[in-house]
Amino acid sequence: MKKFQDKSAALAPQKLKTQCINAEKALSAIFYAVFGEKKVLDRTLSAYFRSNRQLGSRDRQLISEGIYAVFRHLGIVIKLLPPAEQKILLAEGKITDSAQLGKMLYCALLLSQCRFAAMELWLKNDNAPKINNTASMREQGDALLRFFKVPKLLADDDFIPSTLTELFSPSVDAKKYMELIHRRPPMWLRLQGDKKTVCDDFEANSLPYTQHPLLENALSIYRPKVNLRTLKSFQNGLFEVQDAASQLIGKVCDPKKNYRVLDLCAGAGGKTLQLASMMDCKGTVVACDIREYKLQELKLRARRAGFPNIQCKPYDGKELKKNYKMNFDLVLVDAPCSCSGVWRRNPDGIFTFDPSELAEITQIQSKLLDYAAEGVKHEGFLVYATCSVFAAENENIVNDFLKRHEEYRIVKFENPLKKGEICENGMFQCDMDILDSDSMFVAKLQRK
Repeated sequence: MKKFQDKSAALAPQKLKTQCINAEKALSAIFYAVFGEKKVLDRTLSAYFRSNRQLGSRDRQLISEGIYAVFRHLGIVIKLLPPAEQKILLAEGKITDSAQLGKMLYCALLLSQCRFAAMELWLKNDNAPKINNTASMREQGDALLRFFKVPKLLADDDFIPSTLTELFSPSVDAKKYMELIHRRPPMWLRLQGDKKTVCDDFEANSLPYTQHPLLENALSIYRPKVNLRTLKSFQNGLFEVQDAASQLIGKVCDPKKNYRVLDLCAGAGGKTLQLASMMDCKGTVVACDIREYKLQELKLRARRAGFPNIQCKPYDGKELKKNYKMNFDLVLVDAPCSCSGVWRRNPDGIFTFDPSELAEITQIQSKLLDYAAEGVKHEGFLVYATCSVFAAENENIVNDFLKRHEEYRIVKFENPLKKGEICENGMFQCDMDILDSDSMFVAKLQRK
């Protein structure tokens, strides 16, 4: 992992104190928004910064790194609070004691290997806790709790509640998941233009990157110091931000030139752009989504990348239009889901997701897959994907679909990460440890 750099290392003590106060206020507000008002962390933090424009880049760095670190390690640092206050925090998002907020921020940043000059002001004694960053996260957490004289050490439920691990697909290693969920993943990019031009641009802007050994078009960046949107290679559409696991979905789709493709839940279009690129701008990719503002963003991205073969169409989430039925060589359903596979990036989900929501989510997924199936030509392909690790949203959805639709069969495909290895059951779960990425599920079916 690229070494963390503190922008505020040279600030005067009084300014560092102000930084601490600003971070404590921000954490208190975000706790209330996420747990009290049931809002999503990333959008809430962005809104907080928009509402507090007086905060400079140094303050924002400490607040952003600190708050994400707290949520990523919340199962550990929440134990610094008395048990009654832990329950109030998770139920109502209420915590106002600045000393407690500061201690949580300090410990979370320490576990994330982020050292800010301001952190020392949160430590109320001369001896800093010592933890071994090469040890497991559980061992590191226990060392911290012992230092602060917390009587009860960590259990599995403090990392991922058993109500969630019980839902995991059999193909997901829960122990690995619990360890990796605390580690920030890199930013992944997908090349869709000349690699040398992109890499030269990165090097000219002192932007270190790593080429993934298994995915030729995937580059990773840790904590970029440069706004990627300002780079010429981005403005010319030569790369897109897309997680490595997400890139595997396109490889399984394997669209051919002149295909007619329907991306039914396109969102902002990361996979849409990938499919269009794989088709060398031949054929057509019709991108649909119930959120029209997402399609507007996709239009801009397609224009920047120079992809004339992308069409954006609004979708109401219901049965396909008559002219769409049996009209596509490939239909992709990247279904709305629990997002349990992306909780490394959105760690609030671990503590806010309610398993009772799965019944409604899986009903939507089943309906979308049924609707999508109507769009596939004879011998065409239907690909179902989620960013979930729950069996109910993945294998169960596919198996139930096959029981309802005798006109479809499962398709074997080559493991997108292991040449020559076949996914015999037509399904693949990319765990986060394989690529240091999100976790994605994909299944491939064919109309007979």
